Amino acid sequence: EVFAGGAARVSGRADLDFEELVIEDGWPVAARGQLDALDVATPTAKPTPLGSFRAVFPAARNAPGVLAADVKDLGGPLEIAGQLQLKQADRSYLIEGLVAPRADAPSQMQSMLRFLGEPDASGRRPFSLSGTL
Repeated sequence: EVFAGGAARVSGRADLDFEELVIEDGWPVAARGQLDALDVATPTAKPTPLGSFRAVFPAARNAPGVLAADVKDLGGPLEIAGQLQLKQADRSYLIEGLVAPRADAPSQMQSMLRFLGEPDASGRRPFSLSGTL
């Protein structure tokens, strides 16, 4: 199961495919490859499926102390495109991007996304999740 701390707690499966992954003091400092978070859902009595997502860590080196990846959805009720940043100094993460509900997204999920602000011309809204691990 995949978990993130605090209010962003979710469950799912992880599939890692890395050509390079360097861990120092329990924290990734270099990576080339991808991480798939599959069948992500809220871990409530009645789980809400959120979809599957991919983080691609490019071959290019990142800024010192920051590991970055492009994030996109692999299907599900949410269309997501953004970036993940892992900061070594404070072991924090930041996911920023754009999200839009797909036509088959539950109406409750579509309503919740309205709290993110006005959509752009394509129906996407900016979002940001951050925390420490």
